[in-house]
Amino acid sequence: MKSKFLKIFVIVIIILCVFIFFSLKSNYKKINIGNNVSNKTLDEYEKYILNISSYSATLEVEVKSNKNINKYVIKQQVTRRRKYTRNY
Repeated sequence: MKSKFLKIFVIVIIILCVFIFFSLKSNYKKINIGNNVSNKTLDEYEKYILNISSYSATLEVEVKSNKNINKYVIKQQVTRRRKYTRNY
């Protein structure tokens, strides 16, 4: 009687562990945190990019030639006041 109960208990524990493992794994894939591509549609991204009113960018360029290395820092800052729309 005890061995039968022990076998059933072990089988239930194994099934429970497998179920918990797969449920945690599937929930991990469905979590969307932050500004992910899956959170927004293509149209929302397009509207966001077209309606950016200002931005600043810094670019660091390193040019290597045979004898020397030159580093350049390029900074750009743009401010716009009007909104752009795209018509199809």
